[in-house]
Amino acid sequence: MSLAEMYEKIASMDYEAEEQYEELNDVEKTAQEYDAAGRIMARGFMDELDKLAAASGPTPGVMGMAQQAKAKQVARNPAPARQYTPAKPKSGTVSMGPPTITR
Repeated sequence: MSLAEMYEKIASMDYEAEEQYEELNDVEKTAQEYDAAGRIMARGFMDELDKLAAASGPTPGVMGMAQQAKAKQVARNPAPARQYTPAKPKSGTVSMGPPTITR
């Protein structure tokens, strides 16, 4: 099928849809318009709900899945062995002398 034939087929389908719409009575036209408006409003409400859900933070289920994924990642890529020994903190007491009060 060539591009020109495809374009003609699509154009004829669009023309048929327009003819069918013109054949509908006023009540059906109004119903279709209300249906379309309702769908637009429903999408708007769903978008707002998604924004509120995102603002409230992740759900416990999502947090659990994230922890499981982190554990799997650590299991696949363990931390390298320590190659140095940290210095031990000095032990003992330090004497700083008697406290002095100045006025």
